[in-house]
This record gives sequence, structure tokens and C-alpha cells, in this order.
Amino acid sequence: MPSPDIERSPRPAVCVVNYNGATYLPRTLGRILELRDQFDTVLLVDDASTDASVEVARQHLTDDGVIVLPKNAGPGGARNAGFVALKADRVLFLDNDVFLGSDTVRILSEALDEAPKAVMALPRIVSDDEPDTVEYEGGEAHFSGLVTLRGAGKSRSGSPAGPPVRVGSMIACCFLFDRRRWGQEPLFDPLFPMYLEDHEFGLRTNLMGHDVLTVSAAECGHGKGTPGISIRATGGHTAIRVRQTILNRWQLMAKLYQGRTFLLMAPTFLLFEISQFLGCLVLGWGGHWMWAAGTFVRRTPELLKRRKGFRASRARSDTEVLTSGPHPLNAALARRPFARLAFAVLDRLGHVNWRLATFALARSRRS
Repeated sequence: MPSPDIERSPRPAVCVVNYNGATYLPRTLGRILELRDQFDTVLLVDDASTDASVEVARQHLTDDGVIVLPKNAGPGGARNAGFVALKADRVLFLDNDVFLGSDTVRILSEALDEAPKAVMALPRIVSDDEPDTVEYEGGEAHFSGLVTLRGAGKSRSGSPAGPPVRVGSMIACCFLFDRRRWGQEPLFDPLFPMYLEDHEFGLRTNLMGHDVLTVSAAECGHGKGTPGISIRATGGHTAIRVRQTILNRWQLMAKLYQGRTFLLMAPTFLLFEISQFLGCLVLGWGGHWMWAAGTFVRRTPELLKRRKGFRASRARSDTEVLTSGPHPLNAALARRPFARLAFAVLDRLGHVNWRLATFALARSRRS
């Protein structure tokens, strides 16, 4: 039970981020309106949809409860627009295919109330198609530049809810954010319009000294994602997903990782890049890799500026936040023998490399 002497925060605003989600919105917005007394304000930010999303949203919300962006800014840009428009101390961000649990908001709010260093709290995400399957409970920042999903695939009924846990990164499907503890600067970097934009934000938040909580007692249902884009909806990797994931991983590392991390983890990072390039050639994604490489080179001056600016905000070292373990790569990519071998070698080398790197850093700090 929450401590009785902790000051309770006022009701949060809710911001639904939408792109071409007309089929999801009646259920998502209907559920929010059922829980309307839990929220201060309800806002939907439409990211220049090409379907009937705006018309559907206005059937449920007032005109001033819908913001239509003039051009697509990606989910990160849409969340930033909602954050600027809303004035509430706390904002619950939702994707358009998220179905809120009855007590989700209360439980997340109490978790933040009791953790003064935390700026956001994430619920347990459960699959709509398989209600007993946990999709994830937040994420950890793998040293490879990718995010490891916590609790992915485990049984919901066989996994009792535990206390809030601090995690190294986040997935932005649903999260409660505290403006007072963060300040007024934008949340998501515009250089990361989609894919890993939430991982960059979650890792950056941790490195700045804030905490990110995952709260398994709070739950949300999750649909299939954006038609034609989401891997859950398409069943495969779209061109935009491949390109943006490759590019944004490079951008994230260039912006946030310390120089000594690159130096100490160089063997694993080099093997990862070689494997990724060869894998792209085998899968017919060579053009996507070239697009990502060219874009990264053009953005290098801007990334160096961001890297320099972030240095002043850093409060934690990489090794305080990054984790090891198997590389969090999509299992569907391991169907080919080449990929299975590459994954196995990467995991083994990464494990040894990480242990040696953290040992060297610990020893240098003691001396």
C-alpha cells in the first residue's frame, strides 16, 4: 500500500498519439471516456493520417481535444507536440491501439509518487490476441545499442505482479510522465522520428540521472500497431523499419555512448557491423544499409553537436545503465544458418568482451 504521508499528484492528462488508426480509435477512445474522471484533459495528436482518423476522433472528443499535425513527424514528434500543448504536471501517453486497465493510471501514479527520482512509469503490456501473453514490461539498454524487452512472452497468469522495478530503457506504447521532475525541454529527439526513438529517450533519461520504472501491477492491452508499418500488422520487416532501425542505432550510439565504451567494446561492435552488413546483403537489404549509411554521414556534424550538448547533462556512466546478455535481435532473422552462426558468435564474444570491459573500468576507478 502507498505510504499515507506521501503527497498525491493531481490527475494526469492523457495524450493519444495516432497515425492511420481509425480502426482502433473507437475502442481506445471509448475506454478513455469510460475512465474520464481519472484524467484532467484528454487530447489526441493526429500525425497527418491519411485515413478517417480525424473524423473518428472528433466523434468522441471535442474539437479542441484533437490536434492535427500538418505533416507527419513520426511518433516522437507527435508526442512532443502533445507535451507542449498540455499543461498538466503528469501526462499519460498512449499509442492508438492501447486499451487501458481500470486501475492502470492509479497504480502508475502511486509508483511515481513513491519514487522521487523517477520521471516515468511503464505498465505491463499484454497482447490483445493472446491475453495471457506478456509482450513486455519495459526494457533494458543492451550495450549493442538495442533494447532488450523485459518479460517478453511469459505467461501473465503465471507471473504475479511485483513491486516497481527500475529499468534502463523504455517502450513508448504507454507511459506516465512527470513534467515537474523533467523540466520543459522536448522529450523525443527529432533526429529519431520512429523506431528506437523511445529507446534513445529512455537511455538518455537514465544517463541524465533520472529513473524509469516498470510497474507490472499496472496493465494495458495492445493491438497490432499501424497497418502497413508495424511488424505485428505486416508479419515482416518493411523498408522503413529496416532503414530507420539501422540508422537510429548508429545515431543513438554516436550521440550517447562514451568514448571509452567504443574503445573497450570495439571487437564486438566491429563484428556486429560486419554481420549486419553481410546480413543485409543476404536478405536483399543492401540498398537500405546504403541509405542508412549515407544519411548517418550527412548527419554526423549535427550528431556531434548533440553529443557535445548531452555531455553536460550526463550524470551516470554507460556501465551504470547498459546491460549485457544475448543480443536482442528479432528471432525471425535467425532462420538462416548464416544468421544463427553470427548470432551465436556475437553473443559469446559480447559476453566475454563486456565482462573484460566492465572489469577494466572498475579497476581503473579503484586506482
